[in-house]
Amino acid sequence: SVHLERLALYHDSDRLPWEIDKRWEDISPHEWIEIFEDGINEPTDHHKSVSTWAMNRTFLVYPINAVLQYHRLGNQERSDPNIPFEKVSLVLTDVSLTLTE
Repeated sequence: SVHLERLALYHDSDRLPWEIDKRWEDISPHEWIEIFEDGINEPTDHHKSVSTWAMNRTFLVYPINAVLQYHRLGNQERSDPNIPFEKVSLVLTDVSLTLTE
């Protein structure tokens, strides 16, 4: 199973594109965290400041958690064609979707 934590989708349509000095594929893991962590992590009292990347971020889908479970039958278990070979279940926490004009 896979546990997805704090997935978010945002689009700042009224802002200029981000200016990054590197190509996206050249950004280090530390830099990815700097850009995307604020605004996705759950807010805490000791971390009230928001990076310039996350200021005024407009979410389409607010951060959510999910659990994905994937089960695949082995070759010896595939004797009955009426039983699916693969099963997937996805459980999402509350989903908030915002559309504004």
